[in-house]
Amino acid sequence: DYYDLPHIPQHFLAEMGHFFEVYKELEGVPTEVLGWERASLAHQQIVYAANLYQERLASTAPEQ
Repeated sequence: DYYDLPHIPQHFLAEMGHFFEVYKELEGVPTEVLGWERASLAHQQIVYAANLYQERLASTAPEQ
C-alpha cells in the first residue's frame, strides 16, 4: 500500500509524469510535470477546494 510520496517507486512516478504529458499533448495542450508533493499538501488543497465550493454554493443559493 502507498500512503505518501516516499512509498511510491520512482519508476511509477516517472510513468505517471509521462502519461500526463502525453495525454495533454494529444489535446494540443502543452504540459510540464514540475514534480510531486506530499499527501498532506494534497489533503489541504482538497479541504480548501471543498470549503470554497460550499461557500460559493451557499452564496448563490436562492433564499427560502
